[in-house]
Order: sequence, then C-alpha cells, then structure tokens
Amino acid sequence: MKNILLLLFIITCLSVFSQEDDLKFESHKSKIFADDTKFAFKISPLFPFIGAEAKLNEKFSLAFGSKLGVNFAVTGSQTNPQIHFYPQPVLNIEPKWNYNIVKRRETGKNTSKFSSNFLSLYTDINFKVSPQTFTYLTIGPTWGIQRNFSNYGYFKLNTGLGYRHIFSNLRFNYLPVAVIVNFELGFIF
Repeated sequence: MKNILLLLFIITCLSVFSQEDDLKFESHKSKIFADDTKFAFKISPLFPFIGAEAKLNEKFSLAFGSKLGVNFAVTGSQTNPQIHFYPQPVLNIEPKWNYNIVKRRETGKNTSKFSSNFLSLYTDINFKVSPQTFTYLTIGPTWGIQRNFSNYGYFKLNTGLGYRHIFSNLRFNYLPVAVIVNFELGFIF
C-alpha cells in the first residue's frame, strides 16, 4: 500500500507543470483576473510540504501532496510524563468545492491559482516511522480559505472534524474523532 501511494505521488510530481495567471480586462469598469489556471504547483519550506492542485471544472479542484507532519508520544509515569516528538511523513488528497470563486471573479477579486473559500473532503494518511508512532488515516469534511499574495505567495487554512482510523494490531482505546487543522504557507506556481 505504501509503495503504491508513493509511486502515484512520484508519477504525479513528474508530470507537474506550471501556468502563469494573466490579467483580463472586461468592457465594464472593474478589472477581473483571468481564472485560466488549470494546474498549480505548491511548495512550503516553512512547513515542509510539496503538492499540486488541478482544476476539474469551474468550481471543483483536486489538491494533493506530501508533507512532513509531527506526531508525539507520552511516556513515563503520571507524575513524571515525558513528551517525545517524531517527524512523520503524510500523504494527502483533498477534493475541493470552491463555492465562491464565481462571485469573487464577478466582483473583480483575484481568483487565479484557486484563490477562494472552499469546502473539501480532507483525507490524509500518516505513515509509521518509529515504534512510538502508528500508521493512521484521517478523513473528514473541512471549510477553508486559500488566498494568493504577491506573484507567487499563498496561504491556505482549513479546519473541520473527521474520523481517524489507526492501523495497528495493538489493543488500546482511542477516540476515533479527529480535529482537522491544516495550514500551508508557501509558494504557488
């Protein structure tokens, strides 16, 4: 399963191309940014992330990528707990409904490179890298906002509640409800 997901991600990254946004001026007084972005490549050095987003139609897009997440484990006793942090690779895929992109375009706001508010089905899988971590899947609906600044900068924030499934043979109790908070800050091409 890991090998298949990794292979799909590598193939997708190799077919990456970027597209610049152009300004288009309509006959009426307000200027409108052309929404001809079909594919955008994203990279974030601050929060290690590499990914892309592809336009499916006028309001729908598909975002996918890989990042380096952080997981933690608590060891020790109740009187002397010790918290350990572990890096954990994450693959995610996120179909997005950019519900206000047409309204933003009609009011003269920038909609290039998927700049809009959106609802999505956030899905990610975290891979086990140490004995203290687990492979787990998180899936759930989120609301989010993505905006571009300058020529190549962007930020994205989405939050929601989801279901978490831990793939482990160990028997332990955990709450399958997950709070989803995803923040990206980086460059978009």
